[in-house]
Amino acid sequence: MRIPRMRFNQHMCLILCVSSLLLLHLEPALCQNSSYCEGAPTCGECISLDPACAWCAQEGYSSSGAPRCNVLSNHTDAGCQDISNPEGSYTIIQEDPLGDAGSSPINKTVQVSPQIIDLTLRPGETQTITLNIRPAEDYPLDLYFVMDLSYSMSDDLKNLRTLGGVLARELLKLSSDVTMGFGSFVDKVTLPFIFSNQDLLKLVCDTCDPGFGFRNNLPLSANLDKFSEKLLSATYSSSNTAPEGGLDGIMQIAVCKEKIGWREGARHFLVYSSDSSFHVAGDASLGQIFSPNDGECHLDPTSNEYSKANQQDFPSIGHLNEKIALANIYPIFAVLDTVVPVYTKLSKLIKGSTVGVLAADSNNIVGIIKNQYKAITSRIELVDTAPDGITVYYTAHCGPGDTQPGVSLCTGLSLGDIVSFDLEITATACLDDVSTQSFTVKPVGFEETLTITVEVLCSCDCENKQVSGSDICEGNGALVCGECECNTGWFGKDCQCSGDTGSDDVSQCTGPDSVTVCSGRGECLCGQCQCFPRQDVEEIVSGPFCQCDNFSCDRFEGELCGGSQRGKCVCDEKTWTSKCQCKKGYTGNACQCPDTNDSCMASTGLICNGFGDCVCGVCQCDPEESFRGPSCEECGICVGDCGLYRECVLCKVFDEGRLSPDECDKCGMIITVEKTLVLYNNTLVCETLLPNNCTVKYFYETLSNGTVHVHVQKETECQRRGGAGVSAVNVAIGIIIAILLIGLLIVLLLRLYIWYLDKKEWAEFEKERSKAKWDTSTNPIYKPSTTKHTNPMYGKTVLMHVEKPEKGE
Repeated sequence: MRIPRMRFNQHMCLILCVSSLLLLHLEPALCQNSSYCEGAPTCGECISLDPACAWCAQEGYSSSGAPRCNVLSNHTDAGCQDISNPEGSYTIIQEDPLGDAGSSPINKTVQVSPQIIDLTLRPGETQTITLNIRPAEDYPLDLYFVMDLSYSMSDDLKNLRTLGGVLARELLKLSSDVTMGFGSFVDKVTLPFIFSNQDLLKLVCDTCDPGFGFRNNLPLSANLDKFSEKLLSATYSSSNTAPEGGLDGIMQIAVCKEKIGWREGARHFLVYSSDSSFHVAGDASLGQIFSPNDGECHLDPTSNEYSKANQQDFPSIGHLNEKIALANIYPIFAVLDTVVPVYTKLSKLIKGSTVGVLAADSNNIVGIIKNQYKAITSRIELVDTAPDGITVYYTAHCGPGDTQPGVSLCTGLSLGDIVSFDLEITATACLDDVSTQSFTVKPVGFEETLTITVEVLCSCDCENKQVSGSDICEGNGALVCGECECNTGWFGKDCQCSGDTGSDDVSQCTGPDSVTVCSGRGECLCGQCQCFPRQDVEEIVSGPFCQCDNFSCDRFEGELCGGSQRGKCVCDEKTWTSKCQCKKGYTGNACQCPDTNDSCMASTGLICNGFGDCVCGVCQCDPEESFRGPSCEECGICVGDCGLYRECVLCKVFDEGRLSPDECDKCGMIITVEKTLVLYNNTLVCETLLPNNCTVKYFYETLSNGTVHVHVQKETECQRRGGAGVSAVNVAIGIIIAILLIGLLIVLLLRLYIWYLDKKEWAEFEKERSKAKWDTSTNPIYKPSTTKHTNPMYGKTVLMHVEKPEKGE
């Protein structure tokens, strides 16, 4: 079955034109000119610009001045006989009907239709296909139960041992074809996660078995009694960290399809039970493990344990989500309420997963599984693998009158209900390096898919029919889709230029601000741009690189330069840009503004009443003031019209306010200064403040001829009290000076006090010193370094008696 695409031509032009008028206030002539198609040098580039663009491959067509790339209607009007305008379509290759609930063998029931579609699109084009889904009743069910066997789950394990048989019986109520498996996890057997030394482990928990990463205790089996037996024989271990290695286990369960025992044609459920959070990618670096998780199966055939637990990091959540989707698994996280917020966030990142609150002793695990099974099977959510350049927009039809645009999810369904989704598939660009690419659309958790093969049309059939050495190309090139592709060394529209007659390339026809030859609006003839003529003879493209024109100026109210009464669009030959040349009385980029401020004049004779600026003939009132309206004369909180005359009173009488001298001269009311105001009955007295905080009083009256007469009291309130008012600025300056003087005074007093204390202490020191009496006695133990010896006979006369010798002697 082949369904042709919707043709765009005039209808697309009308849509683009209406959108432009509503959103951008553009001129309707835009659609007639179809400038968004013009400028493409080849047929492939032309049909890639927009689905409404078509290429005329007729020989000699461009010599008439009409662009080869244009909307189809323009080519038809110009008499083109060879138009290349490929149309998108789709073909349903396989569409097996949905199976009836309860009919045919269960494992052959069709749940998704159609199954295979070939789709052809042009860039920017959308095709809509419908996908129908009917979840089968009594569908085969594979349930794998993986449990945290760390010591904190010991009480839960005791209860689960008694619930194995109950769980099996309840699952048989959901499906007549059930298989069950059991696995367990703790953490990586290395510090700081688990003590690898068994002696140290026994010190922490003498009843715990050695730790492990993940263990496949029981592959999926139809013998449900084995499930109960494995639960009874399971023992707990111990870990050192609160987060556990559960994601390691989920990864192995998802990728080890054969060893776990997942069946094709069955719903795959994974029940994950824990009381702790989980480790994620990067955490294993604490144990000196840096190799990333490779997402491969590493279950040891002998021990059935994860053999790479101590060699690879924990998986990332994104990687895990990818593997779970490929295995078509519905994860159910049955966890304690203390970690529900963590797993709720995880569930948002893993398609098709749900979270259930586990009781403290896990006695409600059977109810969680039943409830989550019903919740999962009552919803259908679509996911796709569309490549870059292809977008899919979903519209869900979940029931009679229940249509939800932009939604790919239906909830509250019952088994056997039929839902449908409209898939609007759009090619946003040409596919990289290929013209055809396939992707899938599938319900989360289903093995059945819709496979879509997309071909994006970015080339024309005529490009495969080139005529080499064509006479039209002077024998110097090939004729491709009506245009010449010149041989090396030749260039020009008809390959008439060579390296001897001009430039050997088109670099001389490319402007400094463009990469397109002749700005895409002309052709390069022997190194010079020849600009294309326009269908409207009044529109002229000019400039050395065809970069300028007289129809691309700014618009005002949908008119070019505001219309002929305001100005016209010309090419400024100094800058080679399109600019509006405004007539007298108008100014602005689009001649949208008057060149005078007359439209901003208030009844007071002031521009914007002195409370705003006149911008392009419109008052922009000061946001800090209370005046609004076309001339800033409306004041919602002002008393009477006091505010209208305030600025004029201030500038005329007191030479104050915000008005300049020229603006002050424009005040159109009569102002009389009076010594004392003479008030009439019910006269409203206006008051305003001068910068020195003195109060000015005045009142106004409207004379019979419409003139406003303002009476101003000469003396301000502060003068009548005998002195000028004190402005806030002067008060602030006075306070600052007072604070500084007080500070200096305090410093001076403190310095004088310190000087007084120092002087007092010095006087006491001198007094004590004068009273001191020093003892001059010699130290009794002092021994001088010299000794003095005195001769006792020194200075005395010594009488010596000399006996006279006797004779004979």
